[in-house]
Amino acid sequence: MPVICTLSRRVTGVASSDFAESATACARTLARVSYEHTISDVVKVVEAAGGAIMILGGFGAFVVFVPRALSDTTARPYEDLRRTLGRSILLGLEVLIIGDIVRTIIVTPTLESVAVLGTVVVIRIVLSFALEVEIEGAWPWRRAARADRCTRRQ
Repeated sequence: MPVICTLSRRVTGVASSDFAESATACARTLARVSYEHTISDVVKVVEAAGGAIMILGGFGAFVVFVPRALSDTTARPYEDLRRTLGRSILLGLEVLIIGDIVRTIIVTPTLESVAVLGTVVVIRIVLSFALEVEIEGAWPWRRAARADRCTRRQ
């Protein structure tokens, strides 16, 4: 690590002002490195949480599905499974987007990383809309009209 190397050099024959400047530069580097590492670790935790939401949500959906499928208490266990799986995937994707945004804005704020973030967000938004349509059976802006038609039939 360059900080340790700089601080551990012998100061014999070095003016005290040079040493002070070197120590100040080392302190700044240490602060920046620890801040970047901390934010990177936070982003990793957020991404792990997003993955865990999808995995645990999927597992929980199957745990609930099996008894419902074996008994006849629920009329549509497969549709309930799809809805629950889709919701857990959507929630996990939203959390992953948060991690991408934090990484792009704080850790690596370059034009290239912003372009990659924009692409990833657009892809995930399209995925979210597709999952929403799959879960609900209608586009989000048509859901109210569909709900009105369903209540009129009853």
